[in-house]
Amino acid sequence: MDPLCLDLSRPPPPLAAAFDSASEISAMRGTAPVFVVWKLKRALNVGLEKDLKEAVKLVHGCVDDMIRSKKETMGGNSGGDLLSRFLESGLDDEMVRDMVISFLMAGRDTTSAAVTWLFWLLTGHREIEKQVVDEITSIKNGGEQLGFDDLKGMNFIKACLCESMRLYPPVVGLQACVRRRFARRDTVYRGNTFPNGMGRMEELWGKDRLEFRPDRWLDENGTVKMVSPYNFQCFRPVPRVCLGKEMAFSSK
Repeated sequence: MDPLCLDLSRPPPPLAAAFDSASEISAMRGTAPVFVVWKLKRALNVGLEKDLKEAVKLVHGCVDDMIRSKKETMGGNSGGDLLSRFLESGLDDEMVRDMVISFLMAGRDTTSAAVTWLFWLLTGHREIEKQVVDEITSIKNGGEQLGFDDLKGMNFIKACLCESMRLYPPVVGLQACVRRRFARRDTVYRGNTFPNGMGRMEELWGKDRLEFRPDRWLDENGTVKMVSPYNFQCFRPVPRVCLGKEMAFSSK
């Protein structure tokens, strides 16, 4: 994560700007009342379709550069990161590129939204913030880089993330409710019931459901408890559970 991306006085990095442009234009395709319009623009390479083509080209170029750079640094050694594992699997570069882009698109805005809400909540709960800092320093006190094994041991931080996403999920729209952008009451669509306020229902989370209490996620041993994905739907319940769930916790 580049902290300079938070500085609004600076121009956005080219890759981030291209991602935003491509995502916005692609979404506009889906809401267009007449599909033939954007298809005609694509055929003529004009307007927003021209911008989309240029944005996709830039994204592809940046990811291709990442893949080439990783291959050069890997040599014959096995890397522990996700990109290294993709390359070691024997997939061709184009397939790896598309997989990397998929992970970037799935985790880019959701990760930033989740971290933003977490920081906002921590600023109002200094005692919890201190526990977060204490857990980090207890694992790495010398400023060393954290590894995946270190992250797995940060139970309190994971509990904070779960509690933050329970109150303020990064993805808030119900895609099944096509006629309502946000369900403001219990909604039944095609025989399926979507209760309003799933993350704040008293029968699921208790009378203190509106409070930021990370300890509700911890058992008596201080490890994160297993909660039914039908109660905590931030990553969607099975069989359509988010494939990058554990990776999301690591990146946050």
